[in-house]
Amino acid sequence: MITGTRVTVTTAVTKITEADRVDQTAAIQNEDASLVAYLGGPDVTTTNYGYKLLPGQVFVVRMTVGEALFAVVSSGSLPLNVLTKGY
Repeated sequence: MITGTRVTVTTAVTKITEADRVDQTAAIQNEDASLVAYLGGPDVTTTNYGYKLLPGQVFVVRMTVGEALFAVVSSGSLPLNVLTKGY
């Protein structure tokens, strides 16, 4: 099943996908014109991250059982569009 949600990311680390009991694929879209989201694990920061999601970009990742994705921004708040599909 495909699930879509909008998650608002702030300067505090925010979980943007849930750890699932099955493998899943997630697509994260940044529709903002200027804010950058930094994606990674629960310890993600604006200087220690796995992926820098620029304005207008989409990031797709396949996660295994129990993995979740987190994000943070350097200032303000940023809504991200998140689609997930479990396998």
